[in-house]
Amino acid sequence: MYDVESHALVPKYEFQNPSDGTAPAGTLAFGSSKLYGLVQSIGIPYAGGSLFEYDTQTLLYQKIPGLPVDEAMYSTMVILENKLYAGGYGGTLFEFDLNNHTYNPLISVKLGIDYYDDINTLIVHPGDFHTTPAVVSDVVEFLQGKRKDGKTIDILRSDPQNALHYADGYDSPYHGNTFVSLGFGGSITVSFDNQLYNRPGFDLYVFETSYGNPSFYDYPEQAEVFVSQNGDDWISLGYTNAHNPLEECMAKLDTEFDIQHAGLDWIQFVKVTDVTDPLAKRRDRFTCAESDFLVFNSASDGYDLDAIHQIKALYPNYVTGRSASNNNSEVINISAPNATALLYPNPASTNLSINLSEEQELAIMEDDFHLEIIDTQGKIWTNSRELMDETWTINHDVSNLNPGMYIARVTNGNVRRHYKFMKN
Repeated sequence: MYDVESHALVPKYEFQNPSDGTAPAGTLAFGSSKLYGLVQSIGIPYAGGSLFEYDTQTLLYQKIPGLPVDEAMYSTMVILENKLYAGGYGGTLFEFDLNNHTYNPLISVKLGIDYYDDINTLIVHPGDFHTTPAVVSDVVEFLQGKRKDGKTIDILRSDPQNALHYADGYDSPYHGNTFVSLGFGGSITVSFDNQLYNRPGFDLYVFETSYGNPSFYDYPEQAEVFVSQNGDDWISLGYTNAHNPLEECMAKLDTEFDIQHAGLDWIQFVKVTDVTDPLAKRRDRFTCAESDFLVFNSASDGYDLDAIHQIKALYPNYVTGRSASNNNSEVINISAPNATALLYPNPASTNLSINLSEEQELAIMEDDFHLEIIDTQGKIWTNSRELMDETWTINHDVSNLNPGMYIARVTNGNVRRHYKFMKN
């Protein structure tokens, strides 16, 4: 014991009896004037041991039976309501009742064959200790809206079952359409396979897909998230992205939510409703002030839901998907059939127009576009910065090109689109 007044170390118990084990190993836990810890087995390091109790009032030491020898290792322990919660060697989280000496394994957090160490941090939330992870399992209702131009959304972007996948970590079209477009004003309702309990901090992660992972000021798709216990009575947790875009418009489109704001102990249903403004204007990345430029083209189809995850501080092995969207600057390359701009005339003689109004997920991250025109041998004939007019069109003089096939490579931000055209 360390006396904080005298600044002296006071010995309380000497582990001199071999039957007591070699020495305390790992952390100690204190509850109801008693100290609990683990001792290694006699003379065999790393081979397990037993649990002990030391009464700080009576100064009595005793070993407590009931804990499997393999769990009595270097373990992190917490005591709550006369139950000891600990992480055993090899990644097992268990509960040990200090009244009746019963052992109850809760979950395994083994991450793979290369991870054999014990849990080194453990937090137990007061109240009911719920150990079952909650995973989105069913689509209850899907009411899809329309594109900005009023047309029906592409069928490849309209499967609500895609919302049941894990978030894929890629804001790119080349890993399959693992998202569903809600359409302007559309909504989706999903249910969890188990009750999702309110924990300290954030409980839900709602993932959105937009090519290149733009920030809110570039591409302000937005949704309101509701939660329910029975699927009938709904409470809003608020909006995805920045609730006040004038202050937080640099936020990415994936958003965390805390069930605490609903005043509920648990939920089992989530409804995501698109509230994207089809007439939204691009904002300045430094001041967040609106510009005169409309963000969304004709093909825009509202909030694109990738996935909904429980934030599982206690279940790190359970989620195999991403923990956040792709936030790096890796260039996303898009070509046919995912690159859907209209090039005309094609073949071209003097002027080539690239109309981007039908391009899906077109987030304008820079004021101008980097245009490269490349022939089939890889020679670059054009390397310029181009502006897009009010019809979402880039116009470029191609009269200097020789007849033949070319690739027009159009880059904005970290998204590069490739289009083929012929020159007469």
